[in-house]
Amino acid sequence: MPNLSGKWVIAKHDPLDPILDKLSIPADKRPPQPITNFTVEIKQVGDNIEMKSTGNRGSRETKFAVGTTFETELLMGTVTIKVTASWEGDKMLLVSEKGAKLYREVVGNQLISTLVLGDDTAKIYFNKA
Repeated sequence: MPNLSGKWVIAKHDPLDPILDKLSIPADKRPPQPITNFTVEIKQVGDNIEMKSTGNRGSRETKFAVGTTFETELLMGTVTIKVTASWEGDKMLLVSEKGAKLYREVVGNQLISTLVLGDDTAKIYFNKA
């Protein structure tokens, strides 16, 4: 199982609008792009994950165990969704009830989050702080 622990600072991201469109996120609820000043701090002990996301809109904390289904917020509380967490090789996979997938993996000194919904994919790159 991979270890995602660390403090991660956003470096860059692919265009997110195609995925946000499919998720029916209103324009006024979307983050200004490019997203800047955003960090994710992950504490992982085995399958237990604690994540704290901090950005211009505030912060939120999520705790869950891989192998469970739980509710989480997107875009700092704009949308609440139910997701199931699992390991897929060296990646953590979160799958929403609507079929959207979020993969998180560490590659070198970067945490890469890959969003997949239908034919659309967007990557968000974080550097280790």
